[in-house]
Amino acid sequence: MRKSEKSLYTSTASLVSVTGGTNVNMKSNSPTVEKKVNSKNADDVYIGDEVTYTLTSKVPDMTGYISYVFNLRYLE
Repeated sequence: MRKSEKSLYTSTASLVSVTGGTNVNMKSNSPTVEKKVNSKNADDVYIGDEVTYTLTSKVPDMTGYISYVFNLRYLE
């Protein structure tokens, strides 16, 4: 794991106390991102070649949030 990736991993923590008989649906999953190379010949790419690709993700369920930031960041 690169140093810049460490900040992307978090753990689930409960900010409220819950008593018996109450269900809590934790929103601990981070959104996933799918990366697809746009070229049909993706296996023929060499170091230094320019490659275009598409990032696809779904905005997470924001029920109960006043605001939510959803960013895709480039990590080297």
